[in-house]
Amino acid sequence: MGKDLDLKITAWNAGAERMYGYAAAEIIGRRFGVLIPPERDGEDGAIISRVLAGETVDQFETVRLHTDGRKLDVSVSVSAIRDPFGWIIEASSIARDIGETRALVGAQDQVIKRLLFAAEFRDDALGQHIVRMPGLCGQIAVVLGWNRKRVADIESAATMHDVGKIAVPDSILLKPGPLTGEERAVMQTHAQVGQRMLSGTGIDLVDQAAEIALTHHERFDGGGYPSGLSGEAIPICGRIAAAADVFDALTSERVYRPAFTDDQALAMMRAESGTQFDSKILEALLEVLDTERQLTAPQAALD
Repeated sequence: MGKDLDLKITAWNAGAERMYGYAAAEIIGRRFGVLIPPERDGEDGAIISRVLAGETVDQFETVRLHTDGRKLDVSVSVSAIRDPFGWIIEASSIARDIGETRALVGAQDQVIKRLLFAAEFRDDALGQHIVRMPGLCGQIAVVLGWNRKRVADIESAATMHDVGKIAVPDSILLKPGPLTGEERAVMQTHAQVGQRMLSGTGIDLVDQAAEIALTHHERFDGGGYPSGLSGEAIPICGRIAAAADVFDALTSERVYRPAFTDDQALAMMRAESGTQFDSKILEALLEVLDTERQLTAPQAALD
């Protein structure tokens, strides 16, 4: 569709007619706000301001209204239309209905979570870890500047990072003490087992989960497992997962040790910056934790 700088609709194709239910003859000339729910009032003005500033709005996820009042989940891309002198005179908008995609992703996410809860029946600490650690991955991704979709994807994919531990015997997984060399070798197979379990689905989210499962124990200096990858040869989702995984593990109780404090865990991780961890990822983690402290400090003072 097209709209002028006064936010009046100037062009309306057959796809827009199918999506929103309005015929071109009844909507061209009307203000674009007719498609915007009341709770998002002003969003169209904000978008056109971004376009006037020279920005291309790409895959902005929002809500629009059908002629019958239904709310539609859409992804919108908006770009400027210029006259021969280079002045912006209109905006061209492409909208995609993402309602079915969101429903499918939501269903996949629920199935994944239900399957992973099986881990809690063997080890409650592991079950809690697969709830907390993905959220931390998402927070790190936000600091790194990822868009909302990529953040949501890594949060969902990271829930499966330890799925390969299903194949690790209880005698090793729940052992209340240090592992022997042989036991540690068995434990380390969970990375490859998880990758094999998740590979080959053809679903982007699960493919990313397979990559995280395989690489979240690689070290930045090449001393990790199972492949001995180093530096940026380790996928960034694996590097993010590695930092989030270790921090949550260190600050959680285990059958063989009490939890470390946040400060103790961070001191240990800082000592491994550039060796075990990508220093940029570690700095992002520190920013996440600093922000959380600032947000909780006023409440702590009141308590």
